Amino acid sequence: MCGIFAIINQKEDIFDYQTFCTLGVANDRRGGDSCGVFIDGKVEYGIGDKALFESFFWTSDLLNNTASCKIALGHDRKASPGMAVNLQNAHPIIIEEDVPVAEGEEPRKEIKFVMVHNGTLYNHEELAKKYIPDIDVKNMTDSQIIARLLYYSGFDWLAEYNGGTAFIAVDYREAEPKILIWRGESKKYSTDKTEEEERPLYCNLENGRLVLSSIGSYVAICDGNCYIVPANKVLTYRNGELKIIKSIDRSKAQQNKIYVATGYSAGTNHTYNNAYVSTWIRHIEIDNTYKIDGKPADGPVKLSTYGKVITKFDSPATYEVPHQLYFFNGVALREFKAYQFLLKAWKRSKLPVNEFCIKYTDLVRYFSYDQCYFLGDVLIKTVSPWDADVFTGMYMPLAQARQYQYVKGILTNDYVIGAAEESYNCFKNIPKFDYKTIWKEFIQTITSQEK
Repeated sequence: MCGIFAIINQKEDIFDYQTFCTLGVANDRRGGDSCGVFIDGKVEYGIGDKALFESFFWTSDLLNNTASCKIALGHDRKASPGMAVNLQNAHPIIIEEDVPVAEGEEPRKEIKFVMVHNGTLYNHEELAKKYIPDIDVKNMTDSQIIARLLYYSGFDWLAEYNGGTAFIAVDYREAEPKILIWRGESKKYSTDKTEEEERPLYCNLENGRLVLSSIGSYVAICDGNCYIVPANKVLTYRNGELKIIKSIDRSKAQQNKIYVATGYSAGTNHTYNNAYVSTWIRHIEIDNTYKIDGKPADGPVKLSTYGKVITKFDSPATYEVPHQLYFFNGVALREFKAYQFLLKAWKRSKLPVNEFCIKYTDLVRYFSYDQCYFLGDVLIKTVSPWDADVFTGMYMPLAQARQYQYVKGILTNDYVIGAAEESYNCFKNIPKFDYKTIWKEFIQTITSQEK
């Protein structure tokens, strides 16, 4: 994931250094590998000991010498696994063209397109071959290819990408810069029934100024009201208004990488045995739930240390200590009794399971392995089946070798640890839940609502 942010004025105005840098530092939690800013045709990057915006902004010539501007874009980069971290791959991504000069003058270039991007595409090379076959994209990252797809091809490819994308871009080829804004939604897997957010992007639009950020709470703090950017619509900002340029149908795309089953030879016949295709549990960061094959994990599930779903087709010797867990509508629970309790409570409520989980969030999460859930960007922890508070401490998703530090519900840092085995430690000391008392309290709640 990456963090993107921007301040775009209807007309040139005083550069709001404080708000812009606050958004930059806030989005550090989504970056860490490099950062960068673009302000009205000028660009500057931070890398190495300036990779975090909080280290970069103090010494940035561009930030500290800008008095007024019309367009300011910022980026905090978290490089995709396997991608290089260098100035060439840092954002904002720019496309330059030669500027006509008089005879004898030094050749020079001018920025014609700039983009900050958050997300990962899996079929960017295929899209490049289809939509911009004459453009050399060798050794380019997915973000660099996206910029060129927008610049040379337009928007049709947005219906076909697999992965997740949100971006803010500016096209300078016309007399008036054209702002381009996108936040995608699509199914996690082709078999899912509903579309989900690919990457977050929030905005505030007041008094001829548009503020954008991957983290909504800071937009609200800095600029008042905060709204989520409409999904699957290419937006522009013109004459003080957000306007739709084009609506995109993402129904045939998916967020996760498409894997093709491999076949094996048996004589002259070629067959496919899907029973042996590995299935892995997926942590859904936005709501702290887990999915298997695009559906909420439910009931008993055996997992390897790093999240492979262990089935009867797996050799017992391969996974010596599988973790037997129980899930309720995607929520990982502490024990089987908790699953039985929630199943009984859900049936008694006579609500659809999703409505039950929303209405009784604290009850469901009280029995979960970490007792945590998100309200927007804020991490909450239940303190009883009926109450919760903002969370301070270390948060660790199952099957991951990474811990996240939260202070008063806000992510402040993350750490790579020795092994994912530590994420299962909470199952070693299961508290004694007073199921009888909690059931009585639940029934009282149901009864009072029915009267």
